[in-house]
Formats: sequence, structure tokens, C-alpha cells
Amino acid sequence: MNKKISVFTFIILLSISNIYSNNAQIEIYNQTIMPKSSKIGYLQFANQEPLLIHTNQIFKEEYSPDWIENNVQKEFRYGFSKKYSKELALLLPIKETIYFSLITYQENNISLSLELSSKEIIDIIYDKSLNQIISLNFR
Repeated sequence: MNKKISVFTFIILLSISNIYSNNAQIEIYNQTIMPKSSKIGYLQFANQEPLLIHTNQIFKEEYSPDWIENNVQKEFRYGFSKKYSKELALLLPIKETIYFSLITYQENNISLSLELSSKEIIDIIYDKSLNQIISLNFR
């Protein structure tokens, strides 16, 4: 009888430890192993950062003068619209998957890269305080 209780207890403990170890392994995977792109480096998911959620939303919108007004810092709007209007008019709204690089924080700005499933790369620099675009670069 004692052997049966011991074996039963051992099986229960082994099952519980296996359940917790699987959860710990999943958590370690989520925290340490991230997907990596050969073009933009480690990738982040759009639902992890407010800036990525914002970026995902604005690139899914139709391009218009209002898009420039709402998303580009005031001092850069004229040059930005002259330089990027044609590309953005053809590109937006993006219907394909957008992959986000890790965000780089600098003193006055924030930069990140987008990789589209069509393999086009867009580098973006945001003003840190306003969360508006300062610069855009297509690679």
C-alpha cells in the first residue's frame, strides 16, 4: 500500500513539475529568443509597444494631405511631402504583413525599420516627444 501511495505521489509531483517547467520554457523563449530578419535584425511584435501599434495603424491608412498633417512633424512636412508623396501614394495603405525591428532610442528621437513581406525596407525616425515622423527612408 505504501508503494502505491509513493508511486502515485511521485507521478503527481512529476506531472506538476512538468507543467510548470513547460510554462517556464515558453516564458524563457518569449523573453530571450526573438525572430530575426537578415535585413533589419531582431523583430518585435506590433502589439508590444505603443509606438509600434501607432506605426502599424498609420501605415495601414490611405495616403492623403491629412496623413502628412497628422503623422509628420510640422517643420518637416513640406520637404517630406515633396520627397515621399509618390512612393507613399503607391504604397499606402499597406495590406501586407509589416515586420518591425527593435526600437532604437536616442536622445531626441526614436528610430525603427519596417520590413514588408514584399521585402521592401522602410527606415523611420520619430521625434521622441511628439511621436511624429521626422525622416523616412526607403531601401
